[in-house]
Amino acid sequence: MIRIKEVYKNYGKYRALEGVSLTLEKGEAIGLVGLNGAGKTTLLKILTGLLLDYKGEVSIAGFSPRDEKARALFFYLPEKFALPQNLKGKEYLRLTLGLYGKKISLKEMKDAASLLDFDPLALEKKISEYSKGMQQKLMIMSALLSDREVYILDEPMSGLDPAARKLFMDVLEELKTRGKTILFSTHILSDVERVVNGLAVLHKGKLLFKGTLKEFLESYGETLETAFLKCINFQK
Repeated sequence: MIRIKEVYKNYGKYRALEGVSLTLEKGEAIGLVGLNGAGKTTLLKILTGLLLDYKGEVSIAGFSPRDEKARALFFYLPEKFALPQNLKGKEYLRLTLGLYGKKISLKEMKDAASLLDFDPLALEKKISEYSKGMQQKLMIMSALLSDREVYILDEPMSGLDPAARKLFMDVLEELKTRGKTILFSTHILSDVERVVNGLAVLHKGKLLFKGTLKEFLESYGETLETAFLKCINFQK
């Protein structure tokens, strides 16, 4: 479903990605793990067609990310976002989901809100009245309601409190059981244990590992934290 082959990306003299290759099959959920600055966001922006100046091959279901057929298949949740503050929550959902040709009822919005402990009454308020966490939840609701085949999520738990993080992990589990393909980046290892089929470790622009959690632990250590540190230390 997702193919990334020998991708290189430079910012001037700085090499952000160096020959990264990664494949996700349909229904696979992969956690892209790395320290801040490892190249995770750059890779996801290339995959979603937001960065065009790179070398290598990238496709979603066999289509270029810039192809309308690919764009119709995936939902992208960026780490940094700026929502239209003048819109009400329900208006934002109708606007974003309308881009996918979906009409969403208020009941469907409220059902999605309940999954994230989001006050349904807040859907009637302007986004300018929302906290950062509420805005993040609204974006996640949009992702859930979009019902795409592929979800590309950049640090999706950023800005969420512990309770909301747990609820969002429940959402990811539900998406996984429905056969959705999920690639999400994080620098917090505890985010990946519960919902992923596999792990990809990106460090200083290089992909050091891609496989199952079991394979990762067998190769590098007894816990995810010690295994991760051992994995990236090999490249120092």
